[in-house]
Amino acid sequence: MPPSESDILLTREMCSSRLFTLAEDASWIEKTLPSARLDLGAAIKGYAAERVRDLLLEKGVEEGLFVIGGTIAAVGRGYEIGVTPPRESEELFALRFTLQAGEICATSGDYERYYTYDGVRYHHIIDPSTGYPATSGVISATVISEDGLLADALATAVVVCGVEEGRALLTACGAKGILITSDKRVVTVGVTATIKDESYALA
Repeated sequence: MPPSESDILLTREMCSSRLFTLAEDASWIEKTLPSARLDLGAAIKGYAAERVRDLLLEKGVEEGLFVIGGTIAAVGRGYEIGVTPPRESEELFALRFTLQAGEICATSGDYERYYTYDGVRYHHIIDPSTGYPATSGVISATVISEDGLLADALATAVVVCGVEEGRALLTACGAKGILITSDKRVVTVGVTATIKDESYALA
């Protein structure tokens, strides 16, 4: 059973960057409300992937591909990457694209961590403006950047803000991306994608 609306509204009040103060030298963070919490789950895998990529390069690894919880990094050369269909499909991949050497890709969506209650799908990506799961129309966002932390954070943000704001956000941050919408449109930003599941179509 989902939480009550009053519980959601109360929790939403504790979910704001305004509740935290970052020191000028960025060496510490202070919270202004004792019950406030930071959850870095939307970005920490990207940070870890970036650190591992850099370590491998330092150690002289010539090529490799590795995955940290769905966040993927390419070392030394490009690799073809498949994106899982966000809805039921007979195909293993909805589409493919090439992850270039040094790049990291992170995918967020509403299709792996969710439950259905009274016919409504409740997933784990929360819109902070409402306190409820995001309903922007973007159900999968794959973001590509050499900055792993940025890629991971943007993938979640784009699912929240939708196609148009998401496209603008990716462009402003110098990132590439592939967005899949609830009506099975595929929107690309700075990257070429090859459709593998014919129920999806390039917008």
